[in-house]
Amino acid sequence: MSFKNTQIQAIVLIFLTSIVAFATSIRTDHFSVAGYNSYSDNTEKLELSQLFEQWMQEHEKTYAKPEDKTRRFENFVKNFEFVHKWNADRENGSHVVELNNFADLSHEEFKDKYLMSNIHMERRRERRNQRRNEGCNAPQFLDWRTQGVITPVKSQGQCGSCWSFSSTGAIEAINAIKSKQLVSLSEQELVDCVTMSSGCQGGYMSDAFDWVSNNGGINTESGYPYTATKGSCNIQQAENKLVTIDGYEDVEPKDEALLCALLKQPISVAISAHVRDFMLYTGGIYDGNCSNDPIDITHAVLLVGYGSENGTDYWILKNSWSTKWGDQGYMYMKRDKSLPFGKCAILAMASYPTKKHGHFVYINNHASSSRVSSFWGICILMCILFFNCCLFRLLEFERLF
Repeated sequence: MSFKNTQIQAIVLIFLTSIVAFATSIRTDHFSVAGYNSYSDNTEKLELSQLFEQWMQEHEKTYAKPEDKTRRFENFVKNFEFVHKWNADRENGSHVVELNNFADLSHEEFKDKYLMSNIHMERRRERRNQRRNEGCNAPQFLDWRTQGVITPVKSQGQCGSCWSFSSTGAIEAINAIKSKQLVSLSEQELVDCVTMSSGCQGGYMSDAFDWVSNNGGINTESGYPYTATKGSCNIQQAENKLVTIDGYEDVEPKDEALLCALLKQPISVAISAHVRDFMLYTGGIYDGNCSNDPIDITHAVLLVGYGSENGTDYWILKNSWSTKWGDQGYMYMKRDKSLPFGKCAILAMASYPTKKHGHFVYINNHASSSRVSSFWGICILMCILFFNCCLFRLLEFERLF
């Protein structure tokens, strides 16, 4: 009986050793988030599982239930197959896609969680503040990031509040241009307080600019922190009007008009972004499958520059999907002058805040107020000392005579 048990244990041990040897012999060096041949057998599916585990670790992803992980893996495989096909078929110079931080989402989930769903382009067909383009002498390249007027890339989370990030980005920039101080502003205040918007379901940058102008200013990021959900407007926090604008203007929906406006300051733009190659974009000049029809606008970003590479002109866009998306949070989009509204309809709904004077300078933790107070306090003290000195001299003079 014991001999039979020993035989059984030996067989089980050999079987387990074989499995371990097989698993450790699988090559993973030819795998990457950039793509791999679609799996056709269990061995390749096992390798994809290993790739998914690596991706989870890289992006710090965990799932509460086994069924959640299974569903995420299925999404991952579909995105994996798309990435491989796209990168294999792409032409030289076109953009690259990868298994980025959205790789465990279905295409429908991505659209639902990260894009605007309550935008109606018909409402904006009459541009009430539009200034006609008068032409300009534009340099070959422009990148506002090099001028110290662009805050670091932010993350909107699973909330379609991109319009608020585009708005604050534009206000941050014009405030920095005018006041020489770069201040990160509150998207949450706009999400909560702009009644014309739909919060996490979408909104218009023009409404945000209107609200900030009428409110007399906007709070900072730290003064009214972001929560990625729509809440009630915090009146007390909204009363901290630390950065102001005078109003806003729309940009005429023409390529040259957008270019000329960009020479003065970064511009808020709305685009169509609900395609998978946009979702998984990681670099290169984007010339993908997005719609060029303004009726399909689903996202808002900040236009911060333009340039040209190998004869292809491009726009530089700052997104709000964290630095894990795109080129460190940015996209280079083809500047296609042949399209009526440009690539992804970028020309259709551009606008920017106006600010005539840099009369407000904000320094961290209200330091500007304390410095101003200290300056005037010193002036007053010096005046008092000077007056006392003069009075003392006068009394001395009278005493002598």
